[in-house]
Formats: sequence, structure tokens, C-alpha cells
Amino acid sequence: MTQELTRTQVHAAAALRTTGAHKLDQESFQAITDLGPDPTIEEIDAAKGRTTTGRTHFKDAKGLMIGWLDIPRSTADARLVQADCLLGGVDEAGEPTAPWLPELAAQFEDPDIDPRLVASAAMKLHSVRKDLGEGKAAEAKKRQLQAESAAFLWSEPKSARKHINDLVAQVKAGKRPLKALLDGIGIFKRGMRKGLVEYLVRVLPPRIWIILPPLPVIGRG
Repeated sequence: MTQELTRTQVHAAAALRTTGAHKLDQESFQAITDLGPDPTIEEIDAAKGRTTTGRTHFKDAKGLMIGWLDIPRSTADARLVQADCLLGGVDEAGEPTAPWLPELAAQFEDPDIDPRLVASAAMKLHSVRKDLGEGKAAEAKKRQLQAESAAFLWSEPKSARKHINDLVAQVKAGKRPLKALLDGIGIFKRGMRKGLVEYLVRVLPPRIWIILPPLPVIGRG
């Protein structure tokens, strides 16, 4: 049951995005809300919504998941990333795209493999997307990481998480591209400890600041 729920949640996130559900008008959202948690097929057909011709209430699928479905932001982010990796996404023209990790995508639908492990592996591999760089070399690295991860998921499911974590750690231990470094900087709240709120600060090393181009100066009016 839990495994099937994982698949359903990722499929639902993908469906919200591909159907453009965030563009529905307020009346349509209210009609869906009025159906309750267990509507009949006839009621669902009768509640088919209309898209708004003006400004949409939600910016995108993630905004809809957070603002209307009350899904935490981190969970919404994760499900959309998993959808990209395992089901496919949508390009700027609204056209469907293939899954970023096709081999794991096949495993995600395999009833003999725990989809929770596959979804977790997809998140781990996605976290090094910018570390892989671009071009043919990056694609080759991705294929290798995916193949090794898929092998662990199939043959050693109980220890697959650890092995995949090690694979990702090896990628991040090397010389990382600037895009990957910039993606990791920031101030992150760690929680309350000994009466104080702790934050983790990640910044670029001084040597990288030296080679960065100067920031543009904003003129004073």
C-alpha cells in the first residue's frame, strides 16, 4: 500500500503540471473542493474545470501544490524533481519531455522493486546534475551513475541507499563546476540547540571569488 502511494504521489505531481491545473479559475477550484474526498466518476465529469483568461491564482504546479493542496514546499519540490527524473517533464513550449533517468524510470514502475528506493535514488542523482557538466562527457557520466544505481537497487535493495550515497559523494568530492558550487551556497537553518537557533552558512572559497567577474554596480538615482 505504501509503495503504491509513492507511485501515485509522483504521478499526481506530474499530472498537475502536464494538465496545467494551476490555470483553473476560482469557480473550478471551488467545484472540485465541493466534491469532497471520494467523488463518483459522474461527479468528476460534471466538475470539469475552465481555465482563467486572466492572471492565474497560482503561478505554477508547485504553487498549486503548496497553496491549495497544503503540501509542504520541500515535499512539492521533491515530487516534481522525481516526476522529471522518473516520468518526464514539460519544456518551455509545453511539450512533454522524456524522463531524465530512463533506466530508473523503468524500475519505478516495476512491481518487484520498492518505488520509494527508486525515488530516493533519483533525488540523489539529481543533486549532482550540475556537477556532471554538459555535453557528451556529462551524459556518459550520468549513464554510468544511473546504471550503477539501478544495479544496486535490483541486487542489493537493503544497502542500495548507502551505495548510492557513496557514488554521489565521490562525484562531489572532485573538482566541482562553478554552477554546482553556486547552487549550494546560502544560509540554512539547522534548528534550536542549547537555547540558540543555529544556521549553517555555505559560501564560495576565497580563491573562487578572485576569478569571478566583478558584480555590476547599480547607479544611484
